[in-house]
Formats: sequence, structure tokens, C-alpha cells
Amino acid sequence: MKRFVLLVCLASSAAFAKPPTGATAQLDHVIAVVDGRAIWQSELDDLYTRNSLTKPTFDQTQSAIDALIDNAIVENEAGRMHLDVTSAEIDQAFVMIKQENHIDDAQLDKALTEQHFTRESYRDEIERQLRGAKLFQLAFATKVQVSEDDVKKRYDEVKKLDKNAGTYEAEHDKIKASLFNEKAAAAQAEWIKKQRSTSHIEKHS
Repeated sequence: MKRFVLLVCLASSAAFAKPPTGATAQLDHVIAVVDGRAIWQSELDDLYTRNSLTKPTFDQTQSAIDALIDNAIVENEAGRMHLDVTSAEIDQAFVMIKQENHIDDAQLDKALTEQHFTRESYRDEIERQLRGAKLFQLAFATKVQVSEDDVKKRYDEVKKLDKNAGTYEAEHDKIKASLFNEKAAAAQAEWIKKQRSTSHIEKHS
């Protein structure tokens, strides 16, 4: 089964809720601020849990914090652009996830539990991902182009490594999609790098 959590996760809204009177709760604290948006220790802890990191190394911790900072940058920009995601779009995403992974509702719930999600928290995650996808579509995806020369060059490389590869016509669409994803990922990384350079980021020890 595919792991269908595509991006790092934001903490659920429960991290911001006031605990009931008399409850014992672990104290949360801010670990970074991105243009006024706080990133909480609970978000980092959730990320550790969902990646089965019980004793994260220094490098793993820094990578996780950087990923959360990137998420915050995307959320801030999406907010500035007033990009919204409807409940119907989230519902459709759930349908696609089940179809692509060939699972039913019970299997989906089991998979979400294994990844430490509830339906509610995963809906929040899907909403965040869809909002990010809309942002990237507007920011640069329409500018990402894959030429026939690009496809032919990649096919020749594949054919050289795998003599059993299919014909150019048979492999064309798959190779074109792969190249588009590569170029889009590179454009996304460059966009994030540029946004980081203009964002006010504070890391708290």
C-alpha cells in the first residue's frame, strides 16, 4: 500500500486548545516563528511520531524544523493570496486516495491509525496539501514545460540502461509525466528558497 501522506504534517487544532480544568497536560512552547506564524513543539513531536523517530538525531531535528518552516511559508503565502479549499474538494481527495491505493473506508481508517491520524486531523492535512497545490499551480506550475526533445533524450537514456524498455510511443506519456514532476519539484524548491530569503524566520532553542 502506498504511503499517502505526501507532505510533512501540521499539528492538529488540539495543540492550541485550552485543556479542561484539572487536567494534566504537557507544556507546549514555540520553537520557531515565520513572519508571525508560530511553530510549536507539539507540531515537531507529531512529525517525529508519524515518522517513527523515537530518538531523533540533531540533523533529523533540524530537517524536521526546516520542513515545518517551509510549511509555514506556504501557509502564509496561501493566506495572502486568499486560497481556500472547499469541503467538497477534500471529500474528492479522500475518494481519489482510496481509489489509488485500492482500499475501502475500513482499510483507510486502519492506515490512518497506523500513521497516527484521525479522520479529522487527516482532513486538516489534506486541506493543507490542496491549498499548497493551488499555490504552486499559480506560482509556477503553468511555467513548467517539457519539450518533445526532453522526452526523447530521457527515453534514449532509459533505453540505453534497459534494453527491454518499451517503444518510445509506449513510454512517452510516463516519461513526460516523470520529467514534469522533476521540473516542478525543482521549481518548488527554488520558490521555497526565494521565499525563505525574504521571510523573517526566528528559531527558538
